[in-house]
Amino acid sequence: MKRRAFLISGFGALLANSAFGQQSVARYLGELILKPLDGDRLMEVQQPFGYSDEAGKMWAVPTKALVDGASIPRVFWSILGGPWDGRYRDASVVHDWFCAVRIMPWQATHRMFYEAMLTSGTDSTLAKTMFLAVRYCGPSWDSLTLQNSRILTHDGTQRLDPPNARLSTNGFASDSEARDARTQLVEKFENLAGEVKRRNLSASEIEQLIDQHGRQESTAAMLPY
Repeated sequence: MKRRAFLISGFGALLANSAFGQQSVARYLGELILKPLDGDRLMEVQQPFGYSDEAGKMWAVPTKALVDGASIPRVFWSILGGPWDGRYRDASVVHDWFCAVRIMPWQATHRMFYEAMLTSGTDSTLAKTMFLAVRYCGPSWDSLTLQNSRILTHDGTQRLDPPNARLSTNGFASDSEARDARTQLVEKFENLAGEVKRRNLSASEIEQLIDQHGRQESTAAMLPY
């Protein structure tokens, strides 16, 4: 209770200083400070941080939150850049946390990521491509998981479990089969990204595009890095 009270108190100060609730302007609250725990991959958030979206919904990330960037499918890192690169870093941290605790619907979580990237000043084409990546291959969860996660994580003030490294050829019969699956997935993604750019699709249209082609979350999750 003491830790949760501290988190609430910390964000209470942030909200008071920003007049949160008096206007619906998307913005970040607090300064993002990360402490590396495992090279450049696993990070620990050092103080309360969050994002208030255009609807006034607060996406709060508590002190000591563990984030590893894995909510952005790693199979696309070589194309898009890593989670700690560029102006989308702050958005990546908030997105990563909410993909871990899963206390908001997965669709809303990915859409928040897109909006937060734009708030960070990320180029709109890159933001759309990143949004495409998480909508196409990022994590998803059902309503039962959402309800239980809200109980287990105390409404998001702690993480269910720390991130773990994925095993090579997980789910594939051989390295060759895994490489072929990766090649095919990247090719499909690049074709979709080209369509998004060519047609200048909106976020809602990107969601419709993915619904038409089908999500590839399971394939991306099995791929070795």
